[in-house]
Amino acid sequence: MIVKRYEAQLPPLTITGFAGRFHMPVRLVSIIIHDMLEAGLVLPTYVSNDNEEPAYIPALDIHMITLGYVLERLNDRGSSQFIPDFHEHFKDVVDELNKVWDAMIKASSETLLMNLSINIEGTPPPSTPITSISANPK
Repeated sequence: MIVKRYEAQLPPLTITGFAGRFHMPVRLVSIIIHDMLEAGLVLPTYVSNDNEEPAYIPALDIHMITLGYVLERLNDRGSSQFIPDFHEHFKDVVDELNKVWDAMIKASSETLLMNLSINIEGTPPPSTPITSISANPK
């Protein structure tokens, strides 16, 4: 979304802006943006002089940001050693998962984010849930 808005020369969105346009909880958007910041994928910028809430732009040339690159950067965060001896006890599983991961990264390494077709304006509000059903249809 950030890459596509940047490419279209639309103003960058803040966390609150993303949450509102895409009907997502602010906390979830905040976690996603924080992860992207730590991975070096986005940078904060201030669109007004009041310096209230930062908006977010791509951290590198959008012509170089592939889906594979994003997945690798996000995957490189954190630790894979949080369960002691996991890799030893589940070696076959880990090896197979690594093969799948490598194949997914290879397959997506040519897919530029800017070439993906997505709605950058926002999503429609969720449908209103049915709170009651009438027993007497008319």
